[in-house]
Amino acid sequence: MQDYGLSVSFYRATYLVDIDMVEGKRVLKLDDISGNGNAWRDVDVLSFNTGHWWTHKGSLQG
Repeated sequence: MQDYGLSVSFYRATYLVDIDMVEGKRVLKLDDISGNGNAWRDVDVLSFNTGHWWTHKGSLQG
């Protein structure tokens, strides 16, 4: 990988969009990815694993 200048990174975000706190509740900001988006800006390949999003319970539930 080093010969080709390749690097692999792992970034975990519960949602691609940002989450804000409004009156003590989590609110998805569907029109804003600036917080999470900075982590993967300028990458050439982005891979998503969405299967786990639908299995959360309790406070991790969307």
